[in-house]
Amino acid sequence: MGTTAHSPLRGRNLAVYCFLCAVWGSTWLVIKIGLQYLPPLRFAGIRMGAACLLLAPFAFRRGLARPMSREVRYMALAGFLQIGVSYALVFVAEQWIGSGLTALLFGTFPIWVGIFAHSFLPNEPLTRRTLGAAALGLSGVALIQGPAVARAFQSDPHALLRGGGLVFGSAIVSAFSNVIIKKHLGRVD
Repeated sequence: MGTTAHSPLRGRNLAVYCFLCAVWGSTWLVIKIGLQYLPPLRFAGIRMGAACLLLAPFAFRRGLARPMSREVRYMALAGFLQIGVSYALVFVAEQWIGSGLTALLFGTFPIWVGIFAHSFLPNEPLTRRTLGAAALGLSGVALIQGPAVARAFQSDPHALLRGGGLVFGSAIVSAFSNVIIKKHLGRVD
């Protein structure tokens, strides 16, 4: 008489989930490796162009509602900020700092989202719970990346400031872009 819980993460869905975790979870390391062979902005352009070519067919295969011109402008702004500016900052930053420190500094992203959402989205106040959850997540990244972060503080302080500042900028720009998406693109799939 009991019912069995049906998990959506089985078979193909589980395979796709694992693939996406591997792709997105390796971002910082792949950037560091790629920078050994290509200048940062060229590598960023190639990586984002390849991602666009791979993902665009999935986005267009469903019969989605056509966005209004105002939404298209917000989509362009959000894409420019989140993919263009944010990733350009990360790719340039990783010339000076390691991927572990990059991951930790970009891990401040949820904190910035909370701050921007509090300011621009009336139904999303910044609460202790929100801040606590963001701090807990950041602590987890710090724990995982601890050795890499410790090594970073033994390097050139000017490189650390340049790279660290760019990654903080990237997290801030990405967070702001996410709030733009939530505020103006809720109807867009």
